[in-house]
Amino acid sequence: MKLFLSVLLSLTLLSGCAITTQPIDTKSEAITLYYNDSIIQDQKCTEVGTVTGSEGHWYTFFFISNKDLMIAAVNDIKNEAQALNANTIVLQDPMAFNTSVTMLGSAYICP
Repeated sequence: MKLFLSVLLSLTLLSGCAITTQPIDTKSEAITLYYNDSIIQDQKCTEVGTVTGSEGHWYTFFFISNKDLMIAAVNDIKNEAQALNANTIVLQDPMAFNTSVTMLGSAYICP
């Protein structure tokens, strides 16, 4: 019984840590995401760096849906691109793990 109560208490305490996900900065909302870089080849875009976005921890699958993990990872990658003054991101395939989501992309400034 003590073990059960200990596990229940631990999960309850962890849920307080897991409820919040990565918010998006209002300036980052306008950043465009693409999965295919041929879309931006016709434009005269300048690559400004590689960006990553991730969300999730080993315990988050208990409390946060996959959809919310993905949205938070997108918010994170857009915020990182905003820090580079980019307005476009070309994403690689998202890396989904059992408990988290990680995205990798190239940030561009396009006219």
